[in-house]
Amino acid sequence: MSPSAGTDPYKPNAPSASRSARLSPASNDPRVVARVAGELADAMFVHDAIYTKCGVMLEGLHAEDAMQTDLFATADPKAGDLLAALDGLNQRFGRNTIRIAAEGQGIEAMTPSAQ
Repeated sequence: MSPSAGTDPYKPNAPSASRSARLSPASNDPRVVARVAGELADAMFVHDAIYTKCGVMLEGLHAEDAMQTDLFATADPKAGDLLAALDGLNQRFGRNTIRIAAEGQGIEAMTPSAQ
């Protein structure tokens, strides 16, 4: 996972930053992805900077059954049931009926920008 953020590219000495982290154990849990992305974003935040572009790139994606396990890390055993329940509710009542809090709220939070 590699989040990045940048300010005005035409402004001299404008702050920009990127960080990267490996999820261990590998996870498809959006709570884990959001938590790690938030921690990395906090680490690269510059006070008083006006960010104009930011994003998170996920790398090394693969099928769940092809996942190599980590000898020392343990996954949340209840995560699968919880995510299945969230997906079931969203299928039954409509997309984004249930979301994790880290996704934000309002229309702006639900419409990703493709640039």
